[in-house]
Amino acid sequence: MGSYTKVKDRFCYICGKDISHLIRARRCEDCAKELRNTYDREYSRLYRKKNYDKKKKIMNGLKINGCSICGYDKCNRALVFHHVIPKDKKFNLMIGNMDKRTDKLIDELHKCMLLCSNCHREIHDLDKNGMLGDDVY
Repeated sequence: MGSYTKVKDRFCYICGKDISHLIRARRCEDCAKELRNTYDREYSRLYRKKNYDKKKKIMNGLKINGCSICGYDKCNRALVFHHVIPKDKKFNLMIGNMDKRTDKLIDELHKCMLLCSNCHREIHDLDKNGMLGDDVY
C-alpha cells in the first residue's frame, strides 16, 4: 500500500483557506458548518411554515358555518374559538399557538365553540357579572 501524501494546492471554494490536509473536501470545516447551519435553519423555517399553513387551513375550515349564536360569517378574523368549559382548556386557540401538534390542536378544537367577537365578549361579560354558572361560560 502506498502512503498518504498531502494533496497540493487545494483551497476552500468559499473562503479560500488551504484545505490540502483534508481528504475529499471542497470546503473548510468552518464553511461546511456555516452551510449546514444555514441549511438547517432554512429547512426548519420551511417545515414550520408548511405545518402552520396546514393548521391554519384546518382552523379556517371550521369557521365556514360562522358564529354558533348569531350566525355571523363575513370575516374569519372576527371569529374566535371559545372554550365552553374553562377547566379543560390547555392552551388558547390562536395563530400564535400554531406550533402545537396537529392532534393536540384538533383535541383542543373539540372543546370549543365558534363565536364572533361580539358574542364572545357578551358571554365573558355575563360571566363576569355572575349570570352564568361557575363551570361553564
